[in-house]
Amino acid sequence: MQLSIKDRVDILVKKADILYKKVVILLALAGGSGAYVVKFSQQGNFILSVVLGLFFIFSAIGIGMLYMKLDGLEKGITV
Repeated sequence: MQLSIKDRVDILVKKADILYKKVVILLALAGGSGAYVVKFSQQGNFILSVVLGLFFIFSAIGIGMLYMKLDGLEKGITV
C-alpha cells in the first residue's frame, strides 16, 4: 500500500511536533539545572552541583540528538 504525499507529510508533521515539544521541555530542564549548578557551586555545595551538572550535560546531549532528528525529518519533507 502506497501512502499519498499528503499522508506522508501529515506523519512527518506529527513527528516534528512531538520532537519540538520534547526540545522545549529539555531546554527548560537544561536551563534550570544549569542555573542551579552555578548557584550551588558558588554556595559550596559541590555534591549537589555535580549531580545537577551531570543532569545538565545529559539534557544538553538530548537536545542535540533531538535537533539531529528534526534535521532528518526536514530532509524527508522535501518532495
